[in-house]
Amino acid sequence: MKILYHGWVRRNHKIVNLMKENYDWEPEVVAANPSEKDKIRINFPKAKFVSIPDLRFGERDFFGFKKIPIGQEEFDKICKHFPSFLLSFNDTNNHNFSTKEKMYFSRKLFDYWNTIFSNCEVDCVVFYTWPHTTTCFSLYLIAKYVFKKKILFVDLIEHFSAHYHTISYDLSDLSKPYLKYVNQNHEIEDVNKYIEGVKNDSFFKREDHIRFRELFIEKNIFSKLLLEFIIAFCKGGIFRKGYHDWKINYKSWNKRNSPSKCEFIIYKFKTALQTKLLKRFYQKNTSKITSKNYILVSGQYQPEANSTQHVGYYHDFFSVLDLIYSVKDNETEVYYKEHPDTFEMIPNYFTPLYKDKKFWKKILKYKNLKLVNLDEKFRDCVKDAQMVVTLSSTSGLESLIHGKPVLLFSKVWYSACNGTFVIQNYKSCKEAFNKILNGFKPDFQKVKNFLNSVALSCEKGIMHEKSIPLSEEESYKSLKKISKLLHKKFKEYYL
Repeated sequence: MKILYHGWVRRNHKIVNLMKENYDWEPEVVAANPSEKDKIRINFPKAKFVSIPDLRFGERDFFGFKKIPIGQEEFDKICKHFPSFLLSFNDTNNHNFSTKEKMYFSRKLFDYWNTIFSNCEVDCVVFYTWPHTTTCFSLYLIAKYVFKKKILFVDLIEHFSAHYHTISYDLSDLSKPYLKYVNQNHEIEDVNKYIEGVKNDSFFKREDHIRFRELFIEKNIFSKLLLEFIIAFCKGGIFRKGYHDWKINYKSWNKRNSPSKCEFIIYKFKTALQTKLLKRFYQKNTSKITSKNYILVSGQYQPEANSTQHVGYYHDFFSVLDLIYSVKDNETEVYYKEHPDTFEMIPNYFTPLYKDKKFWKKILKYKNLKLVNLDEKFRDCVKDAQMVVTLSSTSGLESLIHGKPVLLFSKVWYSACNGTFVIQNYKSCKEAFNKILNGFKPDFQKVKNFLNSVALSCEKGIMHEKSIPLSEEESYKSLKKISKLLHKKFKEYYL
């Protein structure tokens, strides 16, 4: 079987060797970082290597093939997802990229993958994670909707705080891989511990030492950025282009105009300072929950794939609030609790891009809407709520465990769980409200059965280096589990 691999970089590039050795998955095209180029050429001389950083700047290697651009027919197949794709472009103020420039670069990427698939024999595309950047999202759209290729990607959601992961294949509904065992009753220790932890508000969503590291960085973010500046200066590379795929000005988008290390450090410094001030503003405008039968709105960190590209139209949270307010009565209060990650001042968190001061001032203009203090425990916030509203946050799942119905605005991994209402329009929102007001509550046993089905659909022990530091041995052990799971799930989904 011929494979196009995308995003398997650094230690994870070994997946290509494991899949070939154990299952005869032949790499036809490998899209990765330049550091993997020589390894791929030595091990798989016939494979075509695509440099992801180069492609992000529009630099394309067609391998001698004549370019085959997409036409209106191909665009019509992906146009439903095109607005979400445009959200993949990284822009330091949301205005540096003009619409025309985004359209131009989108076409370059679509034309490139269209040419690759038109000339290369590819049976399946295997992503390291959810397709969400300009290079992998464009690849996903062309592969799935134009060429109807088989798709696999590692689902990055870690379940039950116990390193449970699975392989997914469809961004339009991330719940599909978890439905196989929903009608069965099981007793799974990790699931029971997770449920008990949610009820008692006593579990960490991250590894304790990782959370400690993030808190340490947050408290010392300005010192860290200053140290980063000094180290770069001493190495003589402070003004050297870092090839960050973030557009910081109105100049043409290419490597030459990408931000230098100095420029990007300054940008991160400004963002951290803005985030600190926004947190202070938010906390000053919070209120205690004093009523019952209110609507609890659970916010999410943005920009992030699970709350931006993958939620489509509802990435603009005001579209969610407007829909809720069009259905609810005038007296029911709304309490909005922001996700704590929104105000974390750690590298690569860019809260002000989506939730600046204007955002919060606009939020506060909604009638009977109050902000909830970040320090309030979620268990206490949801206790007297009538329902919970969220884009795709796991707080929705926690609400189900607490016995509260959830209005979801995406087909996130738990969207098929009993007690959720996936909102598509005014009609579905109205129907959900009517059902809840008439006394609907989630069936706890069905919620538990769904979680057990999730556990049975996953492999335990798959660890990502983005969330936990791994030794060489641990990394390889985890990759071997991923390789077995890729093979198993390919047979389950496609054979």
